[in-house]
Amino acid sequence: MTNSPKTQQTEDGHLLPCDIIATALLTLPFESNIQFSRVSKWWHGFICGPDFSKMYFKLASEQNAICQRLLINTGLKFQTLDVLETPLLSRVRNLTFPFKQGKQDGVRLLGSCNGLVVVGRSSNQGYRDLSLWNPSTRFFLKLPDDPVFGTKPKMAREISSEYYGFGYVSSVDDYKFVFVHHMIASTGSLAKFAFLYSVRDNSWKSIEMPPRGCYLRHNLGALLNETLHWVSRDINHPTITAFDLATEQFRQLPMPVLNNYTIAKQMGVLVLLGECLCVWCSNPVSDDIEFWVMREYNVRESWTLLYKFNVANFLGLSNVPSRVVNWKPVWVTESGTVVFKEINKRELIRIEFHKEEKPICSGRYKLEEVPEGSWSFDAIQYDQTLISVAN
Repeated sequence: MTNSPKTQQTEDGHLLPCDIIATALLTLPFESNIQFSRVSKWWHGFICGPDFSKMYFKLASEQNAICQRLLINTGLKFQTLDVLETPLLSRVRNLTFPFKQGKQDGVRLLGSCNGLVVVGRSSNQGYRDLSLWNPSTRFFLKLPDDPVFGTKPKMAREISSEYYGFGYVSSVDDYKFVFVHHMIASTGSLAKFAFLYSVRDNSWKSIEMPPRGCYLRHNLGALLNETLHWVSRDINHPTITAFDLATEQFRQLPMPVLNNYTIAKQMGVLVLLGECLCVWCSNPVSDDIEFWVMREYNVRESWTLLYKFNVANFLGLSNVPSRVVNWKPVWVTESGTVVFKEINKRELIRIEFHKEEKPICSGRYKLEEVPEGSWSFDAIQYDQTLISVAN
């Protein structure tokens, strides 16, 4: 194990080789390793350090043993839950806020990969306090501020759009974060920024702008095949804008053929649990929402309608306005489980959809601590891992 002592002294004074310790820890479940990591500073550094955490993550990935959870940012606190548990509220846990000082307002969840989450404080002048955080181990690393921070024109009114994403490039063992800003000042002037941050190099650099703008505010990229994906829309038709983190190049992928896409005001792209690209599209006129899955990556003909339903038809659901514009999917499975965040009521709602049957509400979670005046809340999928990166 690099950068670690080769032995560890036991209570009776014997020296135990670290390779033997690692071999034993690799056989333990995730929660057991978390408990051992809290025994002492040495154990925490060994278990949650970059070397062992990578070994454990690789083994868990091969065994398909990584647990996925939902991370929630209410604006006042962070919470985590297993959305597939019944009931939905059975194991909601509060998490320690990672920033040492300051309030949580304006904090956004900007991406997740291998258990690491990017968080940052938003403002009309960009993002500050960007950080890497592992909610499972409390690993926390401060990153340099968004290069745009403080450089946007300080206008009283401005219309801005931005999209971002975070992922891992295995060939160079590096995590990368992408930030693209489109800003139209009240004067009508246009400013565009595109930057990439490398964790390995600990530096930002400018990158070429994508061929088409993405006009959705706070749009989180969906990570698949070491590539980030966003839905881009122009006057003519929607497309998927993709950014390859390895080549650091933008390209476009085909969208499914959507009916009445011109009135589909809400669109987005997710990664289906099962590693396929998934596009969702909602119709604010009919309150329908549909999900399409790309069975073969970057093959237009492989788009398949996964399921479609109307939010007014959910069984067991009451006191929620049936307006699809307020519903944003954050978790989608092949078997028909969808978790929505309902922005207006500030709820998480789990829906089960099984072929010919009507969709059924199988769980709801009301967020009780959302600040007054907050228009939304964040919810992002993440993996339970021990992963950290070297400072």
